Amino acid sequence: MGLQNTDTISSPGSEKSEVVAGPYHEAFGQLVESSIWYDRILEKIKAFNVKVKEVAIHINPEDVNNVVGHKKENQTNLKEIYNVKTKIIQEKNIKKGNFKVQILKTYKD
Repeated sequence: MGLQNTDTISSPGSEKSEVVAGPYHEAFGQLVESSIWYDRILEKIKAFNVKVKEVAIHINPEDVNNVVGHKKENQTNLKEIYNVKTKIIQEKNIKKGNFKVQILKTYKD
């Protein structure tokens, strides 16, 4: 996904840039992967079918950046849009790419 960051494409506005047109972001791959993770986590939370206040997300340590999101965007969106606080729990025994969501608090608690 995206382009390898090099001197000729890292500054699309400069004369030396080989980028002709279109969007460019140095962390495009991270943005896409973290967006996919966000959708998967949100789907699991909604599947509980209760008003969730706080969840623990159990993940492989290698998946932390994608779960948290670029500039903590995933955690921020869950809090601001759905009012769900997240706690990230890293577990080496969870296979990379897999995760488990555990409800810590609901609004009935």
